[in-house]
Amino acid sequence: MKRVEALQVVGEIAADQWGLFTTQQADAAGVNRTTLTRLVSAGIVDHVARGVHLVVAAGTPNHLEEKSAWLRLAPSRRAWERDAADQDNGVLSHRTACVLHELGDIPAPQVEMTVPRRRTTRVPGIRLHRGDLARHEITTTHDGLPVTTVERTIKDLLVARVDGGHLGGVLNDALLRRLVDVRRLLAVLADCAPAYGIDRNDGLRLLQHLLHQAGADSAFDGRSAVAMTGEPGLEATATVQAIATQLAGLDTAQLRKVRAAVNAAIGEPDENNPTPETER
Repeated sequence: MKRVEALQVVGEIAADQWGLFTTQQADAAGVNRTTLTRLVSAGIVDHVARGVHLVVAAGTPNHLEEKSAWLRLAPSRRAWERDAADQDNGVLSHRTACVLHELGDIPAPQVEMTVPRRRTTRVPGIRLHRGDLARHEITTTHDGLPVTTVERTIKDLLVARVDGGHLGGVLNDALLRRLVDVRRLLAVLADCAPAYGIDRNDGLRLLQHLLHQAGADSAFDGRSAVAMTGEPGLEATATVQAIATQLAGLDTAQLRKVRAAVNAAIGEPDENNPTPETER
């Protein structure tokens, strides 16, 4: 195949893949390795990762490493043919998802992806996690790269027991940008609280602990967080919402204290602990 013809073939493949194509995709389209090597030598194509090439004229895309790693999971298939539910597909997740969502400043030395079946890789800089993702836990970047949602990303980081300071930074950004449902977030935090030395079901305390470690204590309190949901009437009962997931683990004496605190917060008298009348 002539060089001009080969460039046209790989260019058509790369057009829908951020300017990238794989060796297997090129070979399937009739561009063999010898021809591909000539394109690289001519400076028309650049070898950017093992088995992945860039059409130079297309320019280097954002998040090149992440896109190259994702293409390599199914190198014979084109990006638009791949579905998140496919057994050979994968979704960018964990610390890499934080980079793509621009959350916090958590280090991401490896490209992390969650895959639906157990797989291994010897490629340096790539880490695969075996996990099942529901469709509502998967989204895409503005240019079509599959990534876990912010809520799922936070859950994955909690399960992985990422250090509190970095996780707190991620939570801070997610809350300030209103990228998460606060009540669902508190429920997830409650489940993972023991891993961080916090009592189970105490999601609010874990959230405050993580934000404190990130130096972002003022970014959250019970009232402002519930108000972020935008639902009318919730701000007035913020304390109730914030501790609702914690009640199951409390004994009777603790419940009395909690009830009194809740009633005081929302301005209602406690029938078992009525407010004493003011002395005249």
